[in-house]
Amino acid sequence: MLFHLGDVASNQGNYADARSQLEQALAIYQNIGNRHGEAKSLGQIGYILREQGDFAAACSLHEAALDIHRNLGDRMNEVWVLSSLGYVYHGQGDPRRAQDAFAQALEIYRAFGNRSGEAWSLASLGFITYAQGDYASACPLLEEALAINRELDNSAGEAWDLDLLGSALCGMEDYSAAHSALEQALAINRRIGSRNAEASNLRHLGDSTRGQKDVATAHRYYVEAAALMRELDSKSDLMEILEAYVELSMLAGQPERAAQFYEASQALRQTHALPPCPIKRDRDGRLISDIHAALTESSYVAARNEGQKWTLDKALDYAMAMVLLPNDEAA
Repeated sequence: MLFHLGDVASNQGNYADARSQLEQALAIYQNIGNRHGEAKSLGQIGYILREQGDFAAACSLHEAALDIHRNLGDRMNEVWVLSSLGYVYHGQGDPRRAQDAFAQALEIYRAFGNRSGEAWSLASLGFITYAQGDYASACPLLEEALAINRELDNSAGEAWDLDLLGSALCGMEDYSAAHSALEQALAINRRIGSRNAEASNLRHLGDSTRGQKDVATAHRYYVEAAALMRELDSKSDLMEILEAYVELSMLAGQPERAAQFYEASQALRQTHALPPCPIKRDRDGRLISDIHAALTESSYVAARNEGQKWTLDKALDYAMAMVLLPNDEAA
């Protein structure tokens, strides 16, 4: 019963209650020597930690769960852990291990004839491919996953595929197609009540409109996304929003604020053990050069020193409260 309650609370994004119930279930399963229940509890707690951005702890629990499932010959629960573990490895900045975990999961799902799992694994492989900047190779994987989920009438899977596809299209600068996919995903997730996924859709819609240099609309999407993510305590996603405000501040003609957000994001990634996305490094290099060029040396140094002092909450409060004019006014 405790495991079931924790699982339900986790699916609803109520991670504090979910973790408490799952940790109680874990203690009971360990006391009575129920290895299957122990592994499932470890995996679910690891999933919550992953969603909260604690990738080191999530990795430890997932790998412990994976060992137990493999020793028990429980391939269906093994594949569930592999599917989540791939995202943990990604969060730790290890795309090779992430891709290997997703490929193993795909092989197992196909062996079982599990079409839903096959779609999940294809989408995950699409995600890790576009996260490395190979958007053109990612799109066919995501489109294949989307076709399967539509065939299965799997609304949650369809919405997730659309969200990932929208992000990949955004990377290819096909903003019109990206926006269409993301709007479809948002409508589905609001209909089915998936708050985690809704927050992701809103963030990616912010990215898409930022790519089109629509500062005011991007800001509105990010504010709405951040409110949900703060409720869910999703630090890794909140960090992505904070980093978006570096570019957004420059588009709005506020280089001093951009420097503060950049320095805050760099310091906070170290504090929270959240490695940066590899494909952002070149873009960040160009952006920081633009910021530096827009400020005097003393202003640039002062802004970076100020940003280093900020907590994540303080940085986000500044971002959410920014007055960002429409582009024609900012210019």
